[in-house]
Amino acid sequence: MGTVTDNISFQESLLKEIDKTAQKKHRSRSEFMREAARLYI
Repeated sequence: MGTVTDNISFQESLLKEIDKTAQKKHRSRSEFMREAARLYI
C-alpha cells in the first residue's frame, strides 16, 4: 500500500500537545497522527 502526503493546519497550542505526547510515546509526529486517525476511524 502506498502513502500520500497531506497538509493539515493546527492551532499552535494543539500542535505542541501533539508533539509532546508523541515524544512521550517515542513516536514521530507522523506516526502519532496515523495512529490517532486509525483509532478514531
